[in-house]
Amino acid sequence: MQLRLSYEEWTRLRITTIGSFDLNKRERAKLRKQRKPIRDRERQARKHAQRGALPRAQYLARSLARTQPWKPQYLPVHLQLAASDLIEENIDIIGVRKNAIAPFW
Repeated sequence: MQLRLSYEEWTRLRITTIGSFDLNKRERAKLRKQRKPIRDRERQARKHAQRGALPRAQYLARSLARTQPWKPQYLPVHLQLAASDLIEENIDIIGVRKNAIAPFW
């Protein structure tokens, strides 16, 4: 009795004690060598993810060197324009007239 397993069935069933009929031992070894680096990379990626490692793009987006929190944050242009209009009207940004003693509200 012969099983006559094709390579596809052979790999799907994970049978290693007998070979497939459509590929000889050398061809199976060649395919195994081609698949090994792919499997190793996937395994390493899973291990890194389990340890909490972030993908490079995500890491750079969160990094302090990229966000530079130590630098002063400037107002957007529309708020700068609004602030300059208030100053021109002789009113401080917090609502106090520059030459007055008490707030105007």
